[in-house]
Amino acid sequence: MIKKRNYNKPPTIKGIFVNSHINFLKKYGGQDALEQLEKKMNKTIKYNIWQDVPLSEEIQIIEHVFDIVYPASGLSPKDRAFEAGRLHFRNFITTPFGRILFAALPKNFKGTLLKLPVIIKHIFKNLEFSVTGISKNKVKIEVSNMNYPMEHFSGLFHEWMQFWKLKGRIDAEKKSNISCEYLISW
Repeated sequence: MIKKRNYNKPPTIKGIFVNSHINFLKKYGGQDALEQLEKKMNKTIKYNIWQDVPLSEEIQIIEHVFDIVYPASGLSPKDRAFEAGRLHFRNFITTPFGRILFAALPKNFKGTLLKLPVIIKHIFKNLEFSVTGISKNKVKIEVSNMNYPMEHFSGLFHEWMQFWKLKGRIDAEKKSNISCEYLISW
């Protein structure tokens, strides 16, 4: 369980992971797509790999990337956040850190999820994860001090299950305006 804290610092993510979204976009649509993103963000998009990027900015970027790549999706905001979360996972595993991490982690889904709080410390600042094993094929993940829509991590966890070739269920519940709980079963 995550201890109740006074979250005075906004959550951030390392630039290398934001760059994975930008690299995906450039691979998809080249310089024109990048220029579309920069126009939507109203700034030049370039991050140092170790730079702490505000999560609020990263969320805008990944959702704009999704909109540029899938312009006629017609998805509701919740479905769009879910799909952006799926894209987030796919982009993450293309990073050098993601490739090394998945090679070194336990070769089972639950074992990997239980290591999530340690993993998160290398990706985010001021974002907290707590993972509890409930049963052989069920875990509870609590996320605090987050800016992501609740559906974003539902999509990310869904894609992670697909990566393991698992079928399952994710039940998400918003606990406050900055925290959510996810029950993942497979």
